[in-house]
Amino acid sequence: MAEEDKKKKGVVLFKVFGVVVIILVIATPIILSVFMHAEIFSKALGDANGWLGYWGGYLGAIIGAITVFIATSLQLKSQKNLHKETLVVQKASIEESARLNDQQQREFTISNLRINKIDSLVQELLLLNLKNSERFNILRECNYYNHLVKVADEKIKKEIMLLKVEKIVEEGKVIKSTQSFKIPKEKLNNSNIKRKRRRIDIKKALEKRNENINLKYEYLEQETAKRNEIRVSSAKLKSEAMFVNGLDNELNAFRGYQSEVIDLFYNLNVKNNISKDEYDSLIEFHVDKFMRENNKAIWKCKQRLDKELLSFQKGNVTI
Repeated sequence: MAEEDKKKKGVVLFKVFGVVVIILVIATPIILSVFMHAEIFSKALGDANGWLGYWGGYLGAIIGAITVFIATSLQLKSQKNLHKETLVVQKASIEESARLNDQQQREFTISNLRINKIDSLVQELLLLNLKNSERFNILRECNYYNHLVKVADEKIKKEIMLLKVEKIVEEGKVIKSTQSFKIPKEKLNNSNIKRKRRRIDIKKALEKRNENINLKYEYLEQETAKRNEIRVSSAKLKSEAMFVNGLDNELNAFRGYQSEVIDLFYNLNVKNNISKDEYDSLIEFHVDKFMRENNKAIWKCKQRLDKELLSFQKGNVTI
């Protein structure tokens, strides 16, 4: 509004000035011709032509000076306005350049952050591969000692059963409780029963069994610690991937599979209802599958990293 008021005021002044100039141009010769016939000029030296030349030169000089002044003022004003406009354009250009530069710097910063996050994701996936390999090795050891405990339990149970049978045979008694041993009645009266089985020292067997149980639980504790480490790394994987558009969704399949494997072997350890060979077969199967899934996740990260690096080099960075 202030700028428009200034323009309107300038137009009005220009019109007034124009009117004044026109009046002066018309009125000056008239006034001069009348003034020349005044009594004061009858006593002045020189004829009318001389005085007309004098006044013509005098007024022409004044008009010329006024014209130069007006032209100079207009030129200075025009230059001032042009300078202001140039400054405004330069200021706008500088501000726009600064804005674009700030935006570009922000975009480069964000892109650089994504590149660093993707690199961190690859390192985290490699670390997860190592942690899971360690966990699978721990599970193998745990399964081995669990198997030894099962074998010891079976041997000790059988030894205790046969000791009871021997006692029954030695006393020459056959009672209903012997039927639970699933030994034919005729064998209960066989005096050679002691020589038909391999004897074990129950005390030593129990000691060895307890030793294996302790080793089993040591590995179970290690497995629990390693499982917790894997869960923490998996959560970190999720949070890091969220900084890269869509990459967290692409890695969800890998994280879901990893969680499935963790729960699978945890439940197997709790239930303890499959054989050593079945357990080992499951481990080997998931070792191979985990390696493939881990490599797929790393490949997705590297594809995204290549894309980010290409955009960064071309300057086509998108937030």
